[in-house]
Amino acid sequence: MTVAAVLTIRHNGRDITGADQDRPENIPIRAWRQIMKHGFKEAGLYWHKNYLPLHFTRAAFFRYPEAYKPRTNSYYARHHLPEKVKKADRPAAIAAARAKHEPLVFRGTLREMSRHATARAFQTRVTIRIPTPKYVRQRPMAGQPDIPAELGAVNSQEVETLTAVVQRTIDADMRAFVTNRSLPDLS
Repeated sequence: MTVAAVLTIRHNGRDITGADQDRPENIPIRAWRQIMKHGFKEAGLYWHKNYLPLHFTRAAFFRYPEAYKPRTNSYYARHHLPEKVKKADRPAAIAAARAKHEPLVFRGTLREMSRHATARAFQTRVTIRIPTPKYVRQRPMAGQPDIPAELGAVNSQEVETLTAVVQRTIDADMRAFVTNRSLPDLS
């Protein structure tokens, strides 16, 4: 599965998308492309380290309301209840399962696998490849939660923070290039 982020950042009061026509005159095109890649890669790594773990908490449903689909009672009954629960005790057991379990965590496999994500930076965006179990489908079946949308959700506060990360990185890389002609290492 792939999570992609395209950020519009501001530099010196104007929008920069990473396109060549946004390049300042004193920066050569190859240096510009490498500086932009480095900025987006830093944002991708920042998102993976700081924001991806928040998708596995109970607060994720409230933090990303447009992406998370509420789980049904039958979902909790199927995945989180013991085999033999009396019919009379079933509503209480489902309520307890709702209170105990996070939306994206069933057995913890997805959370463990997402730690091994890789960020690939381009001049205009960053793509984060997250290895997932086979039950995560790019196009979910009807009635199933859209797990890729839940994993890749970003709210407006996070977009602002990621934009600031990109801008800080780009500013530092441009200063380093103008003063001593050094380019960032992308490895």
